[in-house]
This record gives sequence, C-alpha cells and structure tokens, in this order.
Amino acid sequence: MDKSGFTTWNSEIPSYLVDGYHETGTFVEFINNFKNYHNWMIFSDYCFGLPEGKNNLVITATIIPFDDYKWIKTYSDIVGNLHSKDIKESKLSPKLVNFVNFINKLPAFHVSIVLDENFNFYKSSNLTQQEYFIQRFEGIHKQLLHVANYGIADCSIHQSLKNTKAVINNLNGKNMKTFRQTEIVSSVISSIIKMIADNTGHKNKICWCSDRDDILTFLSNKISSPFIFEMIKNDVNRITSNKNQELIFFNKKDCDYDNLIRIPDFIAGTLCDLDLEKITVTKGKFLPVLYELLTNKEKNLVLKLVMDQEKVKVIHYRMEKVAQTTPDWKIYNSKRCTK
Repeated sequence: MDKSGFTTWNSEIPSYLVDGYHETGTFVEFINNFKNYHNWMIFSDYCFGLPEGKNNLVITATIIPFDDYKWIKTYSDIVGNLHSKDIKESKLSPKLVNFVNFINKLPAFHVSIVLDENFNFYKSSNLTQQEYFIQRFEGIHKQLLHVANYGIADCSIHQSLKNTKAVINNLNGKNMKTFRQTEIVSSVISSIIKMIADNTGHKNKICWCSDRDDILTFLSNKISSPFIFEMIKNDVNRITSNKNQELIFFNKKDCDYDNLIRIPDFIAGTLCDLDLEKITVTKGKFLPVLYELLTNKEKNLVLKLVMDQEKVKVIHYRMEKVAQTTPDWKIYNSKRCTK
C-alpha cells in the first residue's frame, strides 16, 4: 500500500544495486568528483542472448558528465573516426587497441551488471511473471492517475496513461522475455539516476541513450513512446530523494550520439564472453578491454546479481592486472586467451 492508498508492486532491484554501489564506493567517488556538473549522459548496451560459447547475460551503462553538448558530440565524432564497428564485428588490431585506450581516458564511469541466465527477480513475490508485470503496470497507471487527479499533471501524463493501459492490455505469456529484460534495464538506469541525483544534491538534466532493439520498439504501433520510459520515471520518483531532475530519453535512431553506444557495447560484449571464474576469453579482441578497462577500478564497476534462497545477492567482481607492462597484443590470436 503506498501513500495514495492503493496497492502496487515495485521492483526491488534498484535498491539492491544502490546498496552495491555504496558498498564498493568507486561510483560514489566518481560522482563526487563531478558533482558540480548539471548535465549527465547515460549510454547503455546489453547482451541478453547467449550464443554458444558465451557465458553471461550483461547490461553495461556508461555515464559521462559534461558542461556543453558540444563535448558529447565531439566524443561521438572521435569514436566514429577511431572505430566504426561493434565488438562483435571487430578483430584484434592496433585500431581496436587505440579505441580502448581512448575509452580509458574519457571522463566516464562504466557500470556493468551480470545476471544468472535464470535470474528470477519476481520469484520472491509469489506471483507468476504475467501477474507480476500486470501488477507492476497497474501500479504505474494508478500512480499516474493520482498525479493527474490532483491537478499537477502536464499534458504528457495523459499520454502516459494511454501508454500504460495499452501495455496492460497486451501483456501475455508470449512476450514475457521482453518484459523481463526491460525490468532489468529500467532498474539499472533508474538506480544510476538515483545515484547522480542524490549525490549531487541539485537539479540535473540526465539523458539516457540506448540502442534501438525490442526493449524500445515493442508495441511501437500501439504506444507513443517505449514503455520502459514509464518504468524508469516511476522508479526514479519512488526511490530518489532529490526528485528535482529533468529526464530525457533518446534512442539510437533520433540522436547524434549513437557512436558512443559503442563504448558500453565493447564492455558488455567482453563480459558476455568472459569466464568470470577462470578469467578467460575466447578471442584476443577481448583482451585489451579486459586488461585496460575492466581492471581500472576508478572507472569501472562489475556487479553480479544472483538469487540466494529467493533473495537477491550482489557480488562484486574485481579485475586485477597480472602483467606489469602492457602486452604485445599482436601475439594474442589463440582460440582461448587469459588476462
């Protein structure tokens, strides 16, 4: 039961993630170093399909604070010139190594969440998947109605009401995979927004830019904007103390910054391939990312979410360099490679 007097079901994942951020400390330190900034971009990419030989389901978000949008456009242009391919289409080369080194020098922080393939976040609710998401969106719809009825809504609220109603009407067992993935992504993005908002303590303009996939295109013929936007806004309003934030949602189709999605793509792709126990990867192209980026704890955080007796457990993975000098990457083209 919430303050407006109706029953809702909310995701607990953002709270678990926020606890993980605070326990490790590095993300908080990064935000504190840039807390005077009022503009933040979040770029995200994910590996949810597990082809043969891949190990992990991953979502990576790259967070960049900035003063002026021209810097984001400049970064995007540089990325486009340095490396024009996603990691799936790339090969180990000096060009790839230079791109990884550029990423490492950016004023950016990378949050990566690894999931068990059968991670069931709704399990503790004693609901089926479909029941969970029906209650989830009914809660969002009722919260929007509450805002609209109190006369503090803008015109977008009424469109949001139509969108959430359409989502509820189209919830069925056939599309649960998309809803599960959307819940994870929205939880990661809303938890990051909370960290920025509450640790800066002032109003920010926070923009999220994601690749264009099923999460953004699902029900696009029936709703005016991706339903994940409503999920993020609902969670941010629920978990954030400093609510005076301006949230902007982009996708790869309608902004000039799509090159920058290649940054989380490289990290997520490497973590998807990585054996977290043996610290091995299947191709040499992943090694510079592992060696240069994932070992840089000042700019990277890797957390794994697992179910422990119907409760979510957060595991922090720390990557350490074992070589004191940068390897000669040209020799790493064997079938299986180590750090």
